Amino acid sequence: GDKRTAVGHLRRKHTYERQQQHLFVQCAALEAQSMALESATANVDAARAMRTGGAAMSSLFGKSAATRGAAVAVDTVDDVLTDIREQLAEATEISAALGGDEIECDDDVDELLAELDELPALEGSADCEQVPAAEPEAEPEPDMAFDDDDEDAELAALEREMGLACDAPVPP
Repeated sequence: GDKRTAVGHLRRKHTYERQQQHLFVQCAALEAQSMALESATANVDAARAMRTGGAAMSSLFGKSAATRGAAVAVDTVDDVLTDIREQLAEATEISAALGGDEIECDDDVDELLAELDELPALEGSADCEQVPAAEPEAEPEPDMAFDDDDEDAELAALEREMGLACDAPVPP
């Protein structure tokens, strides 16, 4: 009776732990993908800035970028589109691999009974339903609004604290 219920609870606990690990791996993969996207965006911005700078230098030296730019731009666009297709295909494969894992319950009953024996005896009732589940802590949402007045007030307070007030005389 009670052991069977406890074994069932342990089996469920192990299933939840495997689900938690699976979700952790997925979150890590999403974070890596997000960082790769940010890096790619920075690279594109840098390439655009370099192209603009090159065009400006060409105009300074009297070279025509219009005749050279058309062939280079087509090749560059083809390369970029090929890279994007490859990355999208890879992202699809990764997503399928991460989402395709089925969580199996392969716990041995003897192992569960051994783990149950290691647990300290519950005071009062042996009903595991009375044990409160830990609720996940909600992460505070970042405050994306910037208030210049607050920043100025904080800066002024810091300057006063450090003795660097703007209107204070500077020692020689």
